[in-house]
Parts: sequence; structure tokens; C-alpha cells
Amino acid sequence: MDYEIGKEPITCGQSEAQDIEKKYKLIQDGKNFWLYPTNVPNSADYIYYCDSMDHSGFGGSQMTFQLENLEIFKFIGPWHSNSGALKSRTGIDLTQKHLTYVVIGEEIEHPKCPNTGFRNTVIKDVIYWDKEPTIGSYHRGEIIAREIAKERDSTVVLYSKSNGGSMITRVNPDSTFSFEKR
Repeated sequence: MDYEIGKEPITCGQSEAQDIEKKYKLIQDGKNFWLYPTNVPNSADYIYYCDSMDHSGFGGSQMTFQLENLEIFKFIGPWHSNSGALKSRTGIDLTQKHLTYVVIGEEIEHPKCPNTGFRNTVIKDVIYWDKEPTIGSYHRGEIIAREIAKERDSTVVLYSKSNGGSMITRVNPDSTFSFEKR
């Protein structure tokens, strides 16, 4: 089986952050603030950091977050952050609350579409795929791909998609990832 990577619509990170359905917890870290939603399963995908000195996140826009207690928190220029930074600064661990979709195959091709002339990306001879996006570590695709590469004793192709974007990479049995070096 092959998997063709489809074209995805562009999403607006600012709109996603301010979605009124999300109810945020506000944590103060010295002079800075952290926000993350408590009512969505993939809360790690929506972590925001409000720096007391640097208000240039999201182009310096004023953003509005609805808190758990239904109060409104407004901040100018918050930054989208990540679960590792939240954990190291506050002790709050959301590292297993990312929504990712993973496909692993033997090879990758970029055939030209006869109708448009654009090149598509196809993961060939799929070995593993998520039936639907899955909650877990942001890096779970890399871990799964390395285990499959070890079992097969050969390099595999990993496609991983999350709220923050997607990646395609080759993973071999002895791959070491940047997140493991920290």
C-alpha cells in the first residue's frame, strides 16, 4: 500500500489560540505567564508563553484567551511554546498530550501529477500508519520509526503530521534524534 500526502489547508494559529471553545489555565512564572487549555485532549498543541519583556509573538498582536473560570485574559504578543519548555519552567507535564498522525514506509517518491504538473509526495510500501491522529508524545513517530527500522535492520521513511506542521525524514536503526540530545 502507498500513502499520498495530500495538500493541507493553511490554519491560522492566532484564531486557533483564541478559539472560545478552549478554556485556558493561567500559570505565573515569575514575571511571565503560561497558558494551556484544560478542556481539550491535545492541550500540548496549544501552549502559549507571555514574556514580560518581549511582546513580539504573533507579530505583537493583542490576543484574548478565555480562562477556566470564564474570565478573559488579554496579552500583547504572546509566543506559541511547547510542552518541554512548560515542564522545565513550571513542572507541569503535558508531554504526552500532543495529537500526531504517523505513516512509515519503505521509500518516498515525488511523481509528477499529469493534470497539474505539480509533484506529489508518496510514501511507498507503507509498513505502519495511524488509522486516525493519536494523542501521545510529539516525537512518537520518530520512536516508532526507529523501532521498525531496528526490527527490519533497514532505513525507513517517516511522515509525521501535527498541529504544528509536518515532516518527512529517513530513520535508520541507529538514529539519534535532537530531542534525545537535550
